[in-house]
Amino acid sequence: MDQGHSRPRLHGLIGRIAPDLSALWCPQLSAAGAMSTSFRFQDPGGPVLEQLDAVHANLRATLLSAHAGQHIDDRVEMLADAVEDAVKLNADTALAYLFIRNGEGYPLLHAIHCAVVVCLGAQAAGLGTDERHPLLCAALTQNISMCALQAELFHLHGPPASLDRLLIRRHPLTSVGILKALGVTDPDWLEAVALHHERFDGSGYPFSLRGAALPFGARLIGAADIYCAAVSPRGYRHGRPAHEAMRNLFMGAGRVVDDALARLLVKTLGIYPPGSLIELRNRELALVVARGDRVDRPWIKRLKVSEAPQLVPAEGEHCAVRVLSTGQWPEGLRLERTWREAEALQQGLTVGP
Repeated sequence: MDQGHSRPRLHGLIGRIAPDLSALWCPQLSAAGAMSTSFRFQDPGGPVLEQLDAVHANLRATLLSAHAGQHIDDRVEMLADAVEDAVKLNADTALAYLFIRNGEGYPLLHAIHCAVVVCLGAQAAGLGTDERHPLLCAALTQNISMCALQAELFHLHGPPASLDRLLIRRHPLTSVGILKALGVTDPDWLEAVALHHERFDGSGYPFSLRGAALPFGARLIGAADIYCAAVSPRGYRHGRPAHEAMRNLFMGAGRVVDDALARLLVKTLGIYPPGSLIELRNRELALVVARGDRVDRPWIKRLKVSEAPQLVPAEGEHCAVRVLSTGQWPEGLRLERTWREAEALQQGLTVGP
C-alpha cells in the first residue's frame, strides 16, 4: 500500500467494508455453563480473578446474543470497562491471569489476556481513558471472525492449510465487517481491529503499512497479541517462558514492533511477570507475585521452604535464573491455589512499579 495514505484515507477504506455476519462464530455452551445475557459484574472491590472470569463468561454470552440478532457494542464496552477495573484493582493479579487461566478455551481467553496487556501498555504510554477504551474493545474483538479457526488450530501441530492461511490473512477486515453488522461504529475501535496484524517493517497485513503510518493503538494490540500467544500453551506444546517471549518481541524491535514500544512493554510487564514460576540462583523454585522496582527484580513467594512463608525480592541468592515453561512445573503444582496463598501474604505490602 502507498505509504503516503493518510489516516483519514485509512478510515475511508475501512468505512467501505460492508457489514457481514457470515463468518461470526457461535460458541457452544452447555446448559450448566451458559450465562445470562444480562451483565452483572463483580463490583470494583471484588476479587480480580473472579472479575476476569466474569468477563470471560460474558464475552461468550455476548457472541451468543449476537447470533440472536442483538447489537453488541454496548456490551463489549461494558466488558472493556470491567477489564480496566480489574487492572486498576490489582494489575499484578490481572497479569497473572495470563498464566492462571490458559489452555482450553483459548480463543476468548486470548482476547482477555490481550486486553489486560493493552490496558497496561496504554496506561504506561500516557493514553487517557477515552483513548484506551476503544483499544480495549478492539483487543476483545480483534479475532471475532476466526474464533472457530483458532479453536481448531489450538490442536494443530504444523503449519495451517492453504485455505486456513487465507482466512487468517483476511480475518482483520472480516472482523470489521462483523463488528459493523453488530452495531460498532467507533472509528478507532474498527481501525485497531483492521490493522492489528500490520507490522512496523511493512511485513504485516492487510495493507502492508510500515513505520509511522501504523497507529500506536494497532501496534500495541499487535504486540500484545504476539506476546500473549507465545506464553499460552497449545494442544501440542507448552506455553513459552515469559522471558523468552519478551526477548523474542524485543529482538524483533525495528521489524515487528518499533524500539520505543518494545522498551515500554519490557518496562511495563517485566522480564518475570506475575504468575510466572521461576528457578532461583540457589536452585529453589518461586512464584512471581508482583513486579518490582526493576524489570529483573520482582517480588516472589518461594515454594517448599521450611520457614514461615513470606514475599521477598528476587535478588542475591534468590535472584531469578530462568522462567519455567508449564512443562517444567513440579508435578501436582496448583498455580491458582499457590497464587491465592501468595495474595494473602501481600496484605500491607506496597510493591509494583
